[in-house]
Amino acid sequence: MSREVLEGHKVESGTTLLTIGDLSKIWVLVDLYEFDVSRVRVGQEVEIELPALAGEVFRSRIDYVYPLMDQRTRTTKARVVIPNPEGRIQPGMFGEARIEVEPRDALVVPFDALLDNGTEQYVFVVTGPGHFVPKPVRVGATTPEHVEILAGVSQGQEVVTSASFLLDSESRMLGTAAREVGKGGGSDLEGGHGGH
Repeated sequence: MSREVLEGHKVESGTTLLTIGDLSKIWVLVDLYEFDVSRVRVGQEVEIELPALAGEVFRSRIDYVYPLMDQRTRTTKARVVIPNPEGRIQPGMFGEARIEVEPRDALVVPFDALLDNGTEQYVFVVTGPGHFVPKPVRVGATTPEHVEILAGVSQGQEVVTSASFLLDSESRMLGTAAREVGKGGGSDLEGGHGGH
């Protein structure tokens, strides 16, 4: 791994000459987000892909889950051991890991249904034909396709999922709300599109 001396150098007792590593097996340290930690266990199957070795999938199992959370990144690490007999996987490479976990029940909405204005996250809930109300929500786990809803809407409520409709609704929201307040009415939003 490193060589601290060259031929002819004088060395003393305790001097590190070489650092030797056995790369026939590689430790892969996987970052786990806080909300994933409780779902990951030793022995679960893992698939790892490395951009440097595109097209190859390395399969192994979780070998160890570290007990400490990084306070800065809010992640903890899991260790996976991968055979590396040809030495093609090098220490320091980055990659992506997929861990097969037990499914759990959760209330989810499509990712495109969620809006984030910088201070809060919300979805538009359908309150009647052509009527939509923004509802603040608290979110949990997120994937590219879905967002877990922890609070704010209930199962069975219909939410708007069309991105083009959301953009149109958001641009009208202040004007519509101001008109409704001026008339002494509620704050339901009227939409011109029916995408939900």
